[in-house]
Amino acid sequence: RRWGPFQMVTTENGANLDYMDTSGEIRPQHYAFLVSEAEFDEIFARIRERDLPYWADPGRTQLGEINH
Repeated sequence: RRWGPFQMVTTENGANLDYMDTSGEIRPQHYAFLVSEAEFDEIFARIRERDLPYWADPGRTQLGEINH
């Protein structure tokens, strides 16, 4: 959904993440979401199925590890 210059992504609990285009540098950011064990297992399975890299920390020092 759009609101002005923003593309809004609404989470299941009604929180919004608002994104917009920029010509400036985009800096890496870390977001954490509270999910149930079952939801985590489903999400993590999709990450592994797609062979996506993942890290246990926002500093990306623990490749292929999780804090679970």
